[in-house]
Amino acid sequence: MDKPHQKRYGLSMVTYREMLRQIALENDGYVTPALARVRGVPDVELRKLAARGAVEKRERGVYRDPYYPAADDFDFLREIILTLGAGVHACGETTLQVTGIGELNPKNVYLASPRRHRRKMPGTWRIRSAPPDAQVKKYHGIPSQPVAEALVEVRPAVMADRWEAMVEDAYQEGFIRGKQYRELKGLVG
Repeated sequence: MDKPHQKRYGLSMVTYREMLRQIALENDGYVTPALARVRGVPDVELRKLAARGAVEKRERGVYRDPYYPAADDFDFLREIILTLGAGVHACGETTLQVTGIGELNPKNVYLASPRRHRRKMPGTWRIRSAPPDAQVKKYHGIPSQPVAEALVEVRPAVMADRWEAMVEDAYQEGFIRGKQYRELKGLVG
């Protein structure tokens, strides 16, 4: 008879802990209840394993596998996006920070979300409404606004020569292609 904390896959038994470890491996070390449910891990089992130290609770509904390799510079952003839920992505200055374009050092984290968030947010989170058809790309595993759109968004706040250098950087790094490059160069002046 199978134990409740195990699921049968073929002839072998896989524990919830092993399933969570696999989920974390596929998601930069992170697990959420929604990701766990897809694999058949009940929310209560996720909370029990967090209490036992198998995963660390980072934010509301966001857990990290303590055995996953060390964090990188964007783990804070992954945690924010996972906390806010599906469809949330980096935009504007934050997208450019993730890609390394323009040496920006924003004080705030700029995000776009397809739905409204009522929870209390830290003062550095700036969340705007995202259109339902918003394009999202992944840079370093972070869902983000395309670089060309982010460049257009930050243009009014950046000096012209610096913005032009950012467009050049984006083109050289392969984040924008020929047509986008020409369109953005046409905005200079």
